[in-house]
Amino acid sequence: MKKSLIYIAAAVLTAVSPYSALAGDGTETAVDNFAMEETSSEETSANETAIDEAKTEPEENMEEYKEPETNVSEEQADTAETSDDSEIKGADEKTETDGEEVKDEEPSEADAEPSEEGAFSDVEADIWYADAVDFVTSRGIMSGTSETTFSPDAPATRGMVALIIKNINGTDEKVYWSYLDVPEDAWYADAVAWCSDKDIMEGYGNGYFGPNDSITREQLVSILYRYAQYRNFSNLDTTGVELLKYGDYGDISGYAGGPMQWALKNSILSGRDNNLLEPKGVATRAEIAQIIRNFMVFYTI
Repeated sequence: MKKSLIYIAAAVLTAVSPYSALAGDGTETAVDNFAMEETSSEETSANETAIDEAKTEPEENMEEYKEPETNVSEEQADTAETSDDSEIKGADEKTETDGEEVKDEEPSEADAEPSEEGAFSDVEADIWYADAVDFVTSRGIMSGTSETTFSPDAPATRGMVALIIKNINGTDEKVYWSYLDVPEDAWYADAVAWCSDKDIMEGYGNGYFGPNDSITREQLVSILYRYAQYRNFSNLDTTGVELLKYGDYGDISGYAGGPMQWALKNSILSGRDNNLLEPKGVATRAEIAQIIRNFMVFYTI
């Protein structure tokens, strides 16, 4: 009987143990699988969200950045590449006027480019200075204040006129000259130094040149006369009575009397309205263009 009970107990234990082991393994596996599925689900959801956001954000960014690229034409790109160089040429030109000085920030005549006939919107084809403007700009003596404007009624400065004279001479000679009011890196510095060295233009004394001072009509003519002397040109006679034909000839400064007579005699200069010379009047860019043209044609430069 006891043996029978022992056999029965052993049988029961044997039957329960395998199922317990199996149940334990299955439970752990099920838990692990559930955890993995949950984790995988969360990761998948996060990835899907990230993908959706990535799809949305790049598309917005691409539209934002692609738009300018598609709007830029090849012609505009070429213009952008050359704009820097062109800006430098314009620096002196904007300041250059027919007799007055130009501001430092305005374009220079040194790098003036030839202009086409009728290229300037503010120079009418039948205006009295139209041919002169075309003459000086096509030869790089003067240039516009912008790509489309010449500013014929604007004045010029002493610094600008110095550059015009240097352009007429066509020299690249480097001369070192020191003025207290002429910075070494100014666009007109080399031209001022060259004109001073050749006695074509002079400073005011005490180390000052006045590069930004306006040029008057008598000053411009005197500078051209000294340049003609520097070049040993002929027809430099200053005698005659042409001055007496103008009612304000008495307003001419002593130093400018001879050059003004020379300029009138050789049709390099002409009077303004009402039979006046206005020698101390500021020369405009249009007047400078005309006077420079008359001078260069007279001496076949």
